Amino acid sequence: MQSNQTTSSNTSPATSWDSRKSALTNIKLLGFILLLSGCATLFTGTDDDIRFESDPAGAMVFINGIEKGTTPTTVSVKRSINDVNIALQLDGYETRQFVLEKEFNKASFFNLFNVLFWAVDAVSGSLMKHAPQYYEITLRPNGVVQQSTDVDLYRADTLDSNENGALIIPASSKQTIAIIDGMPGYTLVFERK
Repeated sequence: MQSNQTTSSNTSPATSWDSRKSALTNIKLLGFILLLSGCATLFTGTDDDIRFESDPAGAMVFINGIEKGTTPTTVSVKRSINDVNIALQLDGYETRQFVLEKEFNKASFFNLFNVLFWAVDAVSGSLMKHAPQYYEITLRPNGVVQQSTDVDLYRADTLDSNENGALIIPASSKQTIAIIDGMPGYTLVFERK
């Protein structure tokens, strides 16, 4: 039996085509990776929708000094490396001011292979995103001062009385409240020092 197989040291046209095809596939793959490394600006945009609610409702929402709506409302807020100042105003209530919180935009990790797109995200503000995207603010009426103080509290049945029957409330540097029983309900005696 004779063998019809011949060996050649030259590369066949099919092998040459396969190597060109492989190189073309690698170039396409590299292009795809560069495309994927787009940026957070492309994938997540440059704005966030932020929801503002207040108790009571009807407060005007100001973003960096510009009125944007009345609570409850959702406002599109441009992302920025800089702080975004918020104010809620309602007649008869204290103005509430705060800065929107931010966190790193994970979509920026797609920039791993392309420094140019990191720069695009930095300029557009998309390296960061606003989080949380929901704020519920309780407004305080004007003139209301929230405070607490320590007081001494005594029950009448635990206090001594003088010769006239008046209760003796011990001296204290704190404010004092004494609860006196004996009648239906109760009576409060306040002594301010």
